[in-house]
Amino acid sequence: MDPLLKRFLACFALSAIVISAAAGDSEAATRKKKQATLRPAASAPRPEPPRVDAQAIARDTAPVAADFARWVENLDQSGQVAGLAVAIAFRAGLFNIGGEGQAYVAGLGAALVCLKLPFLPAWLLIPAGIAGAALAGALWAVVPGYLQAKRGSHIVITTIMFNWLATTLMAYLLVNVLREPQSMQPETRNFTAAAHLPQAHELLALLGLKMPVTPLNLSFVLALACAAGVWILVWRTRLGYAIRTVGESPEAAIYGGLSPARIIMIAMALSGALAGGLAVNEIMGSQHRLILDFTAGYGFVGIAVALMGRAHPAGVILASILFGCLYQGGTELAFEQPLITRDMIVVIQGLVVLFAGALEGLFRRPLAALLARAPSRKAEG
Repeated sequence: MDPLLKRFLACFALSAIVISAAAGDSEAATRKKKQATLRPAASAPRPEPPRVDAQAIARDTAPVAADFARWVENLDQSGQVAGLAVAIAFRAGLFNIGGEGQAYVAGLGAALVCLKLPFLPAWLLIPAGIAGAALAGALWAVVPGYLQAKRGSHIVITTIMFNWLATTLMAYLLVNVLREPQSMQPETRNFTAAAHLPQAHELLALLGLKMPVTPLNLSFVLALACAAGVWILVWRTRLGYAIRTVGESPEAAIYGGLSPARIIMIAMALSGALAGGLAVNEIMGSQHRLILDFTAGYGFVGIAVALMGRAHPAGVILASILFGCLYQGGTELAFEQPLITRDMIVVIQGLVVLFAGALEGLFRRPLAALLARAPSRKAEG
Protein backbone atom coordinates (compact mmCIF):
# COMPACT_ATOMS: atom_id res chain seq x y z
CA MET A 1 0.00 0.00 0.00
CA ASP A 2 1.15 3.50 -0.73
CA PRO A 3 2.84 5.10 2.37
CA LEU A 4 0.94 8.34 1.81
CA LEU A 5 -2.34 6.45 1.82
CA LYS A 6 -1.32 4.62 5.04
CA ARG A 7 -0.63 7.94 6.78
CA PHE A 8 -3.96 9.36 5.62
CA LEU A 9 -5.88 6.35 6.94
CA ALA A 10 -4.03 6.41 10.26
CA CYS A 11 -4.75 10.11 10.76
CA PHE A 12 -8.40 9.54 9.81
CA ALA A 13 -8.74 6.70 12.35
CA LEU A 14 -7.02 8.69 15.10
CA SER A 15 -9.26 11.68 14.46
CA ALA A 16 -12.35 9.48 14.63
CA ILE A 17 -11.26 8.03 18.01
CA VAL A 18 -10.60 11.48 19.48
CA ILE A 19 -13.88 12.92 18.22
CA SER A 20 -15.93 9.97 19.50
CA ALA A 21 -14.26 10.17 22.93
CA ALA A 22 -14.91 13.89 23.16
CA ALA A 23 -18.47 13.42 22.05
CA GLY A 24 -18.98 10.71 24.65
CA ASP A 25 -17.66 12.93 27.45
CA SER A 26 -19.79 15.82 26.26
CA GLU A 27 -22.93 13.65 26.10
CA ALA A 28 -22.30 12.28 29.60
CA ALA A 29 -21.85 15.77 31.01
CA THR A 30 -24.96 17.00 29.26
CA ARG A 31 -26.96 14.03 30.54
CA LYS A 32 -25.86 14.66 34.15
CA LYS A 33 -26.70 18.36 33.85
CA LYS A 34 -30.19 17.55 32.50
CA GLN A 35 -30.83 15.04 35.27
CA ALA A 36 -29.82 17.57 37.88
CA THR A 37 -32.01 20.23 36.30
CA LEU A 38 -35.05 18.02 35.83
CA ARG A 39 -34.83 16.27 39.25
CA PRO A 40 -37.70 17.77 41.30
CA ALA A 41 -37.19 18.93 44.84
CA ALA A 42 -38.55 16.81 47.67
CA SER A 43 -41.14 19.38 48.67
CA ALA A 44 -42.07 20.47 45.13
CA PRO A 45 -45.42 19.14 43.86
CA ARG A 46 -45.45 16.92 40.82
CA PRO A 47 -46.44 18.92 37.69
CA GLU A 48 -49.81 18.08 36.15
CA PRO A 49 -49.82 16.62 32.65
CA PRO A 50 -50.83 19.08 29.92
CA ARG A 51 -54.53 19.11 29.14
CA VAL A 52 -55.77 18.47 25.63
CA ASP A 53 -58.11 21.24 24.52
CA ALA A 54 -60.52 19.41 22.23
CA GLN A 55 -62.35 22.61 21.35
CA ALA A 56 -59.12 24.29 20.29
CA ILE A 57 -58.19 21.30 18.14
CA ALA A 58 -61.62 21.31 16.50
CA ARG A 59 -61.36 25.07 16.00
CA ASP A 60 -57.93 24.71 14.37
CA THR A 61 -58.92 21.82 12.12
CA ALA A 62 -62.26 23.29 11.04
CA PRO A 63 -60.73 25.57 8.37
CA VAL A 64 -58.82 22.61 6.92
CA ALA A 65 -62.00 20.52 6.73
CA ALA A 66 -63.88 23.45 5.22
CA ASP A 67 -61.19 23.96 2.57
CA PHE A 68 -61.27 20.25 1.73
CA ALA A 69 -65.05 20.34 1.41
CA ARG A 70 -64.88 23.41 -0.82
CA TRP A 71 -62.30 21.67 -3.03
CA VAL A 72 -64.53 18.62 -3.33
CA GLU A 73 -67.52 20.83 -4.10
CA ASN A 74 -65.54 22.69 -6.75
CA LEU A 75 -64.26 19.56 -8.42
CA ASP A 76 -67.83 18.26 -8.57
CA GLN A 77 -69.18 21.49 -10.05
CA SER A 78 -66.17 22.14 -12.31
CA GLY A 79 -66.80 19.11 -14.41
CA GLN A 80 -66.90 15.63 -12.96
CA VAL A 81 -70.38 14.88 -14.29
CA ALA A 82 -69.99 17.23 -17.26
CA GLY A 83 -66.69 15.55 -18.08
CA LEU A 84 -68.38 12.16 -18.05
CA ALA A 85 -71.07 13.53 -20.39
CA VAL A 86 -68.45 14.70 -22.87
CA ALA A 87 -66.39 11.52 -22.43
CA ILE A 88 -69.15 9.11 -23.37
CA ALA A 89 -69.83 11.15 -26.51
CA PHE A 90 -66.10 11.04 -27.31
CA ARG A 91 -66.24 7.25 -27.19
CA ALA A 92 -68.83 7.34 -29.96
CA GLY A 93 -66.69 9.69 -32.05
CA LEU A 94 -68.82 12.76 -31.19
CA PHE A 95 -67.63 16.13 -29.92
CA ASN A 96 -70.52 17.24 -27.73
CA ILE A 97 -70.07 20.95 -26.98
CA GLY A 98 -73.69 21.27 -25.88
CA GLY A 99 -73.25 20.21 -22.26
CA GLU A 100 -73.98 23.75 -21.11
CA GLY A 101 -77.36 23.89 -22.86
CA GLN A 102 -78.23 20.32 -21.92
CA ALA A 103 -77.57 21.04 -18.25
CA TYR A 104 -79.63 24.23 -18.55
CA VAL A 105 -82.68 22.37 -19.89
CA ALA A 106 -82.08 19.58 -17.37
CA GLY A 107 -82.47 22.20 -14.65
CA LEU A 108 -85.87 23.02 -16.11
CA GLY A 109 -86.86 19.35 -15.90
CA ALA A 110 -85.75 19.08 -12.27
CA ALA A 111 -87.49 22.34 -11.37
CA LEU A 112 -90.81 21.30 -12.92
CA VAL A 113 -90.79 18.05 -10.94
CA CYS A 114 -89.93 19.81 -7.68
CA LEU A 115 -92.50 22.57 -8.21
CA LYS A 116 -95.37 20.38 -9.41
CA LEU A 117 -94.94 17.53 -6.93
CA PRO A 118 -94.20 19.24 -3.60
CA PHE A 119 -96.46 16.82 -1.70
CA LEU A 120 -94.12 13.87 -2.24
CA PRO A 121 -91.78 12.80 0.57
CA ALA A 122 -88.06 13.38 0.18
CA TRP A 123 -87.25 9.74 -0.59
CA LEU A 124 -89.55 9.98 -3.64
CA LEU A 125 -89.16 13.63 -4.66
CA ILE A 126 -85.35 13.64 -4.84
CA PRO A 127 -85.14 10.59 -7.17
CA ALA A 128 -87.99 12.04 -9.22
CA GLY A 129 -86.13 15.34 -9.58
CA ILE A 130 -82.95 13.54 -10.63
CA ALA A 131 -84.91 11.51 -13.16
CA GLY A 132 -86.59 14.67 -14.48
CA ALA A 133 -83.21 16.35 -14.97
CA ALA A 134 -81.77 13.29 -16.75
CA LEU A 135 -84.82 12.94 -19.01
CA ALA A 136 -84.85 16.63 -19.99
CA GLY A 137 -81.12 16.63 -20.71
CA ALA A 138 -81.39 13.45 -22.76
CA LEU A 139 -84.29 14.79 -24.86
CA TRP A 140 -82.42 18.04 -25.53
CA ALA A 141 -79.26 16.16 -26.57
CA VAL A 142 -80.91 13.52 -28.75
CA VAL A 143 -82.07 16.15 -31.27
CA PRO A 144 -78.51 17.09 -32.38
CA GLY A 145 -77.74 13.37 -32.35
CA TYR A 146 -80.63 12.73 -34.73
CA LEU A 147 -79.53 15.58 -37.01
CA GLN A 148 -76.00 14.13 -37.09
CA ALA A 149 -77.13 10.57 -37.67
CA LYS A 150 -79.98 11.12 -40.15
CA ARG A 151 -79.31 14.50 -41.78
CA GLY A 152 -75.53 14.75 -41.70
CA SER A 153 -75.49 17.99 -39.69
CA HIS A 154 -72.21 18.31 -37.82
CA ILE A 155 -72.59 17.69 -34.11
CA VAL A 156 -70.35 20.63 -33.14
CA ILE A 157 -72.46 23.17 -35.04
CA THR A 158 -75.82 21.85 -33.84
CA THR A 159 -74.79 21.57 -30.18
CA ILE A 160 -73.42 25.13 -30.19
CA MET A 161 -76.70 26.36 -31.68
CA PHE A 162 -78.68 24.40 -29.10
CA ASN A 163 -76.72 26.11 -26.32
CA TRP A 164 -78.05 29.47 -27.50
CA LEU A 165 -81.55 28.04 -27.94
CA ALA A 166 -81.49 26.74 -24.38
CA THR A 167 -80.36 30.12 -23.05
CA THR A 168 -83.12 31.94 -24.93
CA LEU A 169 -85.79 29.41 -23.90
CA MET A 170 -84.84 29.59 -20.22
CA ALA A 171 -84.81 33.39 -20.23
CA TYR A 172 -88.29 33.48 -21.74
CA LEU A 173 -89.72 30.91 -19.34
CA LEU A 174 -88.22 32.47 -16.22
CA VAL A 175 -89.35 35.99 -17.15
CA ASN A 176 -92.81 35.25 -18.53
CA VAL A 177 -93.99 31.85 -17.25
CA LEU A 178 -92.22 30.50 -14.17
CA ARG A 179 -91.44 33.73 -12.31
CA GLU A 180 -93.33 34.53 -9.14
CA PRO A 181 -95.86 37.36 -9.84
CA GLN A 182 -94.75 39.28 -6.74
CA SER A 183 -91.03 39.06 -7.60
CA MET A 184 -88.99 41.05 -10.10
CA GLN A 185 -86.22 38.47 -10.19
CA PRO A 186 -86.17 35.96 -13.10
CA GLU A 187 -86.37 32.89 -10.89
CA THR A 188 -88.89 30.41 -9.60
CA ARG A 189 -90.08 30.14 -6.03
CA ASN A 190 -88.03 28.11 -3.60
CA PHE A 191 -88.48 24.37 -3.65
CA THR A 192 -90.02 22.56 -0.74
CA ALA A 193 -87.56 21.24 1.84
CA ALA A 194 -88.19 17.68 0.68
CA ALA A 195 -86.57 18.55 -2.69
CA HIS A 196 -83.27 19.69 -1.14
CA LEU A 197 -80.37 17.31 -1.51
CA PRO A 198 -78.94 16.35 1.89
CA GLN A 199 -75.83 18.34 2.78
CA ALA A 200 -72.61 16.58 3.74
CA HIS A 201 -72.51 18.08 7.24
CA GLU A 202 -76.08 16.90 7.84
CA LEU A 203 -75.29 13.33 6.79
CA LEU A 204 -72.14 13.23 8.92
CA ALA A 205 -74.04 14.64 11.90
CA LEU A 206 -76.26 11.57 11.79
CA LEU A 207 -73.11 9.48 12.29
CA GLY A 208 -71.91 11.65 15.17
CA LEU A 209 -69.26 13.45 13.11
CA LYS A 210 -68.93 17.22 12.97
CA MET A 211 -68.12 19.08 9.76
CA PRO A 212 -68.28 22.78 8.83
CA VAL A 213 -71.28 23.93 6.86
CA THR A 214 -70.34 23.89 3.15
CA PRO A 215 -72.23 23.52 -0.16
CA LEU A 216 -71.02 19.92 -0.45
CA ASN A 217 -74.03 17.65 -0.85
CA LEU A 218 -75.19 14.24 -2.00
CA SER A 219 -74.55 15.08 -5.66
CA PHE A 220 -70.86 14.29 -5.13
CA VAL A 221 -71.77 10.69 -4.31
CA LEU A 222 -74.07 10.72 -7.34
CA ALA A 223 -71.16 11.86 -9.53
CA LEU A 224 -68.95 9.01 -8.30
CA ALA A 225 -71.77 6.55 -8.96
CA CYS A 226 -72.11 7.95 -12.49
CA ALA A 227 -68.38 7.46 -13.05
CA ALA A 228 -68.63 3.83 -11.99
CA GLY A 229 -71.71 3.37 -14.16
CA VAL A 230 -70.01 4.85 -17.23
CA TRP A 231 -67.03 2.54 -16.76
CA ILE A 232 -69.28 -0.52 -16.50
CA LEU A 233 -71.37 0.59 -19.47
CA VAL A 234 -68.51 1.38 -21.83
CA TRP A 235 -66.16 -1.50 -21.01
CA ARG A 236 -68.39 -4.27 -19.69
CA THR A 237 -71.56 -4.24 -21.82
CA ARG A 238 -72.50 -4.92 -25.42
CA LEU A 239 -73.83 -1.39 -25.80
CA GLY A 240 -70.52 0.03 -24.65
CA TYR A 241 -68.68 -2.19 -27.14
CA ALA A 242 -70.97 -0.91 -29.88
CA ILE A 243 -70.33 2.71 -28.84
CA ARG A 244 -66.57 2.20 -28.94
CA THR A 245 -66.77 0.40 -32.28
CA VAL A 246 -68.77 3.21 -33.88
CA GLY A 247 -66.33 5.74 -32.45
CA GLU A 248 -63.29 3.93 -33.80
CA SER A 249 -64.66 2.94 -37.22
CA PRO A 250 -68.25 3.39 -38.42
CA GLU A 251 -67.43 1.21 -41.46
CA ALA A 252 -66.37 -1.66 -39.23
CA ALA A 253 -69.54 -1.18 -37.16
CA ILE A 254 -71.69 -1.46 -40.30
CA TYR A 255 -69.74 -4.56 -41.37
CA GLY A 256 -70.43 -6.05 -37.93
CA GLY A 257 -74.16 -5.46 -38.22
CA LEU A 258 -74.39 -2.35 -36.05
CA SER A 259 -76.36 0.79 -36.89
CA PRO A 260 -74.14 3.88 -36.41
CA ALA A 261 -77.17 6.18 -36.54
CA ARG A 262 -78.86 4.35 -33.66
CA ILE A 263 -75.65 4.27 -31.60
CA ILE A 264 -75.04 7.98 -32.18
CA MET A 265 -78.49 8.91 -30.89
CA ILE A 266 -78.14 6.61 -27.86
CA ALA A 267 -74.71 8.05 -27.03
CA MET A 268 -76.01 11.62 -27.25
CA ALA A 269 -79.00 10.77 -25.07
CA LEU A 270 -76.68 9.28 -22.44
CA SER A 271 -74.44 12.33 -22.68
CA GLY A 272 -77.36 14.70 -22.12
CA ALA A 273 -78.62 12.64 -19.19
CA LEU A 274 -75.20 12.82 -17.54
CA ALA A 275 -75.07 16.58 -18.15
CA GLY A 276 -78.21 16.77 -16.03
CA GLY A 277 -76.02 16.02 -13.03
CA LEU A 278 -74.84 19.62 -13.13
CA ALA A 279 -78.43 20.79 -12.81
CA VAL A 280 -79.08 18.40 -9.93
CA ASN A 281 -76.08 19.76 -8.04
CA GLU A 282 -76.93 23.41 -8.57
CA ILE A 283 -80.73 23.40 -8.58
CA MET A 284 -81.50 20.80 -5.93
CA GLY A 285 -78.29 20.94 -3.93
CA SER A 286 -77.29 24.60 -3.79
CA GLN A 287 -79.77 27.17 -5.13
CA HIS A 288 -83.00 25.29 -4.32
CA ARG A 289 -84.76 27.18 -7.11
CA LEU A 290 -84.36 27.67 -10.86
CA ILE A 291 -82.38 30.81 -11.76
CA LEU A 292 -80.70 32.24 -14.84
CA ASP A 293 -77.17 31.12 -15.74
CA PHE A 294 -76.91 28.61 -12.91
CA THR A 295 -74.54 26.48 -15.02
CA ALA A 296 -71.88 29.26 -14.88
CA GLY A 297 -69.80 27.75 -17.69
CA TYR A 298 -69.28 24.36 -16.04
CA GLY A 299 -70.55 22.61 -19.17
CA PHE A 300 -67.57 23.99 -21.09
CA VAL A 301 -65.20 23.08 -18.25
CA GLY A 302 -66.37 19.50 -18.72
CA ILE A 303 -64.82 19.53 -22.21
CA ALA A 304 -61.38 20.31 -20.77
CA VAL A 305 -61.87 17.74 -18.00
CA ALA A 306 -62.79 15.02 -20.51
CA LEU A 307 -59.86 15.88 -22.77
CA MET A 308 -57.37 15.85 -19.92
CA GLY A 309 -58.90 12.68 -18.49
CA ARG A 310 -58.57 10.95 -21.88
CA ALA A 311 -62.32 10.22 -21.90
CA HIS A 312 -61.89 7.61 -19.16
CA PRO A 313 -63.96 7.78 -15.94
CA ALA A 314 -60.89 7.44 -13.70
CA GLY A 315 -59.08 10.11 -15.68
CA VAL A 316 -62.11 12.38 -15.52
CA ILE A 317 -62.17 12.10 -11.71
CA LEU A 318 -58.47 12.96 -11.48
CA ALA A 319 -58.80 15.83 -13.94
CA SER A 320 -61.77 17.21 -11.99
CA ILE A 321 -59.62 17.14 -8.83
CA LEU A 322 -56.99 19.19 -10.67
CA PHE A 323 -59.54 21.72 -11.88
CA GLY A 324 -61.13 21.91 -8.43
CA CYS A 325 -57.75 22.70 -6.87
CA LEU A 326 -57.05 25.30 -9.56
CA TYR A 327 -60.38 27.05 -9.04
CA GLN A 328 -60.31 26.97 -5.25
CA GLY A 329 -56.61 27.86 -5.12
CA GLY A 330 -57.13 30.75 -7.52
CA THR A 331 -59.99 32.10 -5.42
CA GLU A 332 -57.98 31.96 -2.20
CA LEU A 333 -54.91 33.44 -3.89
CA ALA A 334 -56.91 36.40 -5.18
CA PHE A 335 -58.32 36.93 -1.68
CA GLU A 336 -55.01 36.67 0.21
CA GLN A 337 -52.78 38.41 -2.36
CA PRO A 338 -54.63 41.45 -3.74
CA LEU A 339 -51.61 42.42 -5.89
CA ILE A 340 -52.09 39.27 -7.97
CA THR A 341 -54.80 40.10 -10.46
CA ARG A 342 -57.44 37.74 -11.73
CA ASP A 343 -55.81 37.73 -15.16
CA MET A 344 -52.53 36.48 -13.68
CA ILE A 345 -54.40 33.69 -11.90
CA VAL A 346 -56.07 32.65 -15.16
CA VAL A 347 -52.65 32.60 -16.86
CA ILE A 348 -51.22 30.41 -14.08
CA GLN A 349 -54.16 28.01 -14.34
CA GLY A 350 -53.78 27.88 -18.12
CA LEU A 351 -50.06 27.10 -17.86
CA VAL A 352 -50.74 24.27 -15.42
CA VAL A 353 -53.33 22.77 -17.77
CA LEU A 354 -51.05 23.29 -20.78
CA PHE A 355 -48.05 21.55 -19.29
CA ALA A 356 -50.16 18.81 -17.71
CA GLY A 357 -51.63 18.07 -21.13
CA ALA A 358 -48.23 18.27 -22.84
CA LEU A 359 -46.79 15.60 -20.56
CA GLU A 360 -48.75 12.94 -22.40
CA GLY A 361 -46.99 13.75 -25.68
CA LEU A 362 -43.65 13.93 -23.88
CA PHE A 363 -43.81 10.42 -22.44
CA ARG A 364 -46.03 8.65 -24.95
CA ARG A 365 -43.30 7.48 -27.37
CA PRO A 366 -40.78 6.34 -24.71
CA LEU A 367 -43.53 4.51 -22.81
CA ALA A 368 -44.87 2.89 -25.99
CA ALA A 369 -41.35 1.76 -26.92
CA LEU A 370 -40.83 0.34 -23.43
CA LEU A 371 -44.11 -1.58 -23.54
CA ALA A 372 -43.27 -2.90 -27.01
CA ARG A 373 -39.93 -4.28 -25.81
CA ALA A 374 -41.43 -6.12 -22.85
CA PRO A 375 -43.16 -8.93 -24.84
CA SER A 376 -40.06 -9.44 -26.98
CA ARG A 377 -37.90 -9.88 -23.88
CA LYS A 378 -40.33 -12.44 -22.45
CA ALA A 379 -40.29 -14.33 -25.75
CA GLU A 380 -36.49 -14.38 -25.77
CA GLY A 381 -36.43 -15.62 -22.16
